[in-house]
Amino acid sequence: MASVRSIPGAPGLEAEFEMVRELGRGGMAIVYLAREQATGRTVAIKLIRATYARDEEATARFAREASLLERLQHPRIVPVHAIRRLTDGSIALIMEHVPGSTLKARIARDGAFSAERAEQVLRDIADALGYAHAHGIVHRDVKPENIFIDDATGHAFLSDFGIARPIHGDTELTLTGVAIGTPTYMSPEQIDGPIIDGRSDLYSLGLVGWEMLTGRRPWDGENLYSVIYHQKHHALPPLDHLRSDLPARLVVAIEGLLEKSPVARWASAEEFVHQLSAQHAEPLRARPQSWAPPPTTAETIQYRRPPSVDDRRPPNAGYRRPLERDEIEELLLPPPRPRRRALYFAMLIGIPASLMGGAMWLASRNGQDVSQGIATVTDLSRRIADSLPSWAGAVREKIAARTRVPEVPHTTDAPRPTHPTHPVVDSSTSRDTQTPTDSQPSANAATVSSPPEPPVSAETVGDAGAGFAVVAGGVDTCLLTPSSRAYCWGGNDQGQIGNGSDARAASPTRVAGGLRFASISPGLSHTCAITTGGVSYCWGANDHGQLGNGSRTSSSTPVRVAGRRRFRSVQAGVSHSCALTTDGEIDCWGAGGSGELGNGDIADARTPVPVASTVHFTQLAVGWHHSCALDDTGTAYCWGQNTAGQIGDGTAINRSTPTVVSGDLHFVAIAAGGSHSCALTTDGQAYCWGSNRFGELGDGGTVDHAMPTRVRSASRFTAIATGGVHTCAITPSGSAECWGQNSDGQLGDGTTTDRASPARVLGDHVFRVISAAGAHTCGTTTAGESLCWGYNVEGQLGDGTRTHSATPIYIEQPGE
Repeated sequence: MASVRSIPGAPGLEAEFEMVRELGRGGMAIVYLAREQATGRTVAIKLIRATYARDEEATARFAREASLLERLQHPRIVPVHAIRRLTDGSIALIMEHVPGSTLKARIARDGAFSAERAEQVLRDIADALGYAHAHGIVHRDVKPENIFIDDATGHAFLSDFGIARPIHGDTELTLTGVAIGTPTYMSPEQIDGPIIDGRSDLYSLGLVGWEMLTGRRPWDGENLYSVIYHQKHHALPPLDHLRSDLPARLVVAIEGLLEKSPVARWASAEEFVHQLSAQHAEPLRARPQSWAPPPTTAETIQYRRPPSVDDRRPPNAGYRRPLERDEIEELLLPPPRPRRRALYFAMLIGIPASLMGGAMWLASRNGQDVSQGIATVTDLSRRIADSLPSWAGAVREKIAARTRVPEVPHTTDAPRPTHPTHPVVDSSTSRDTQTPTDSQPSANAATVSSPPEPPVSAETVGDAGAGFAVVAGGVDTCLLTPSSRAYCWGGNDQGQIGNGSDARAASPTRVAGGLRFASISPGLSHTCAITTGGVSYCWGANDHGQLGNGSRTSSSTPVRVAGRRRFRSVQAGVSHSCALTTDGEIDCWGAGGSGELGNGDIADARTPVPVASTVHFTQLAVGWHHSCALDDTGTAYCWGQNTAGQIGDGTAINRSTPTVVSGDLHFVAIAAGGSHSCALTTDGQAYCWGSNRFGELGDGGTVDHAMPTRVRSASRFTAIATGGVHTCAITPSGSAECWGQNSDGQLGDGTTTDRASPARVLGDHVFRVISAAGAHTCGTTTAGESLCWGYNVEGQLGDGTRTHSATPIYIEQPGE
């Protein structure tokens, strides 16, 4: 009779199990295929490697994995049959053997998966992750090597919880600030090393999905620094650019996993699976005609680096070879050492990881060449430490240069006026009185969209200078930076500037959440925006459901609008919001008492409802209590409140569905204000309709018009914006003209005199974007300068004061 082969390093298991063969080994453990002698079934036995068997920290981590797996009994998690303490004090995990191979091996053997096959794996692993997350466990190392495919059923199983940790609980074996995981599959927040949640696993799952469908490893061939930098700042090539046979719902589902900000990702594994099951996926956001991979980190930063004395060195001076992948993973996740040396290794890894994170952050903000001369993680700490004094000084100098705004004298023909009728008052009094009135209205400002982000680094985009876009709201103002970050300031009694408080700010303050936005629209007391991925978020007042998240609870930070629609633009009114989808439909939510939601009803809606129309819309405009849009033929439609004729159909009857604006005109741009609307024809002529009490229609009089009436001006216009009771437009030369109420200097002509026909905004500014709101106006020049003028009691002009201005004043833009 043949002798039973014992399992190496497993004293005490000889009588129960016979070794068949070794299945694999990692940095800390070895897995054997074994046969249970009593039953004949095959099992997988995971043992800690002999090198670490006497290591207290290694044993503790192994024991934690065993403890976690005992708690996780799920059909798609490789189950543990038993946990055995061996005679030498180490631990053995007796696990079910999955008769198959790892996903990594399958991809290497078969190449890219079919959509159906990839979807099955994603469903299985998402189910496993959803279960783990519900039980408070984050896996932290989701990758093809830790996913097994059953040969018989084709189902996928999640394994290896060796570095998993409770979402809330023991963190002794995982130091905050130390990045642990596999770099290729780590989420941006996992790289930074803070406490993470299940959304980090979802990002890793998205990378696994991308790899299955492309047949290649994300960022394959890049060195460690580039991989980490790409994970934080760059998107992978779009799946629909690499394969044309993928269903849209699958691509959209994976894109939702790969959002860089955890707030923008699918909120849970269940939400991701729901998207996979969608019968009709939302169309994908617009793509550039072609996609090119971003330049490597070194190339991107070197392009921006100013010449220095170091340039005289040979190009390869100080260069060391890139680390191999197994070396990278060994450095980021080293085998545990005896506890007496734990602090040493935490410093060895934690300091480089923290400094690298800081360096990358500074690089994204300032274009600093932090990668020059840093070839490997092993010498990162020494190189940065040695160069810190001069390097820090250079960074400070660069930050100062980037954020310094040239002082331009405000030379005008008229002196800056004072406004005795609007004294500067304390916020505690102004907040209680900041309600829309005829003399000081607050309206929606036209949404401003940042230019499409090219497939290059944020530093390159930020260096363009013309990517800033400022947008006026009711009592606040918002600005988008070239890197799609949002800043707001001004009135904040409802949390509408989105910084997590209700205190007003007289200068730009960053919107919380780390989201990147493609467009933003501040309304009266709430703000909405669209992420670069087409997802809508709102914040501020929510008494009518205008935040669209299904509640009536206000929020001082962005909350995601309910539903799975992808949007091109969004606008906020007084108490309602509307958004234009990527397929030309419009959804609205919030107050509906005047029919402003356009769904045929006059009831409020806490979540988006579709506007009742089969028209394909191309533009959207939202006023106080009405909404307007253009279709692809240039025909204008409006709906909602119509007491002053702002719908433009020749009546004063409210409309709860889109109604064609009279006049048989074709427009290229449209705007909606307090109680009036305006649009531009194909030849640049401006027409307005609705309320005209202060001359906001620009026809030279103050009589309301229920149908479009031409603005009295010899100028042609390229852009138009409507405030509460004033209007502004841009000419082809870039100059701005405004008309209507001017009691607070919102027309920018240096006076406080109302104008019933266009008056030129003072200064030699060349505007590319203009935005009008309640009683102030803002614009962005072709040079990327941001300016505002008009009412300023809440600090909405952004100059750090609460003094009105009848001429444009510069806003010091946040450094990027």
